[in-house]
Parts: sequence; structure tokens; C-alpha cells
Amino acid sequence: MKKQFLLLASTLFLLSLSLFLETKVQAQEYDEVSYDDLINQISKKRSRVSESTNPSILDDITLHAGFGLLTSAMEVNEINRHTQLQLNGFQLSFGIDLFSPNWVAEGAIRNFGTGSAGTQNYSFRELDMKVLYRAPLQSSDLGLRLGAGLATQYLSMTDVGTYIDESAPASILFGGIEGKVNRNFAIGAEIGYRSSLLNSAANRDSLDLTLRLDSFF
Repeated sequence: MKKQFLLLASTLFLLSLSLFLETKVQAQEYDEVSYDDLINQISKKRSRVSESTNPSILDDITLHAGFGLLTSAMEVNEINRHTQLQLNGFQLSFGIDLFSPNWVAEGAIRNFGTGSAGTQNYSFRELDMKVLYRAPLQSSDLGLRLGAGLATQYLSMTDVGTYIDESAPASILFGGIEGKVNRNFAIGAEIGYRSSLLNSAANRDSLDLTLRLDSFF
């Protein structure tokens, strides 16, 4: 009986020792992590989740590109008389949202080419920088365009006894209406008024009509 008890006790001891050694080996397989390291890991994971769920505001900015046909009535102050020119041309424009789909900054190149009227020969082109507000009408694909800006105007003109070759700044006021063809295109019409900022400039005032085709991307 005593031998059987000793044999059972030895077996239990060896089994306990084996389980203890196995548990110790398994515990050594895991790296110890301090409290500060644990907090840093949690913060990094939280930052990655925040970046994925909060997209940048730049993702919502829309770019604008457009083409327009122009007709303009322009008053020119020559040395001894005032002349009114009727000009036709085209416009290339590029714009970008000002962190809102309703406000847009737009630049444009306007070229009226060369022409003649009687004894006059002229060429005219313009660079525009404008800020406009696009106001969609309720329950409609139509919208209003209102804005203002500055232009640099380049005028060359020859006449009997007159030669003009100048560049001068001008202010811009404009308004129009546009209709969406789809989410990427719109067509519209725009009326603009331009007034020279220099009293000495030959180009005084102009009134123009623009037919526009705009794209958004």
C-alpha cells in the first residue's frame, strides 16, 4: 500500500512539474508591454481610424473649365473723338471652388482678335480675375451667377492721325444664368460691364454678352 502511495505521489509530482514548465515556456513567448507603449499603440490606431472616417476638405473642391463666345460694345476715347467698336471673340476660363460649391475664383483669357472699321484697325484682348457666387434656384436645374473682379485690357488701334497701344486695368461687374446639362456640364449666358480704372486710358467702358459652356471635375 505504501509503495502504491509513493508511486501515485511521484506521478502527480512529475505531472505538476511538466505543467509548470509548459506554462512558463508559453509565458516567455509573449513580449511584455509597458503602460506607455500600450497607450501609444491605442493612440496610433485611433488616429488611423479618424483619418479614414474624416476625409479632407480638399476632396470636395471642384475644378471648373469653360469656353465662351463673346460680343462686346466698347467705347474708345481717341484724341479728338469718341469711337464705339463692336467686337466679337472667344473666352477660355478656369476656376476653382473657394471651399464651397457656391463660391468660385475664376481666371479667363478673352481674345477679340483684330478687325477694322472704316479707317480704323484694331486688336483687343483681356485677362480677367474674378470671384463669383453661384446660387442654384430651388427645385430647378437653373442657377444665377453674380460676381466682380479685375481685368487687364490690351488695346492696339491705328486711325488717321491716331496710334494707340496700351494696357490698362479695369473693374468688372457681371451677372448671368446657367442651366445644368448633367453633373459635369452647364450652359449659360452672362452680361458684363467693364470700366477703366485709369482716366488716361483710351478704352473707357464696355458692355458684353457671353454665351458659356462650363465643365466641372
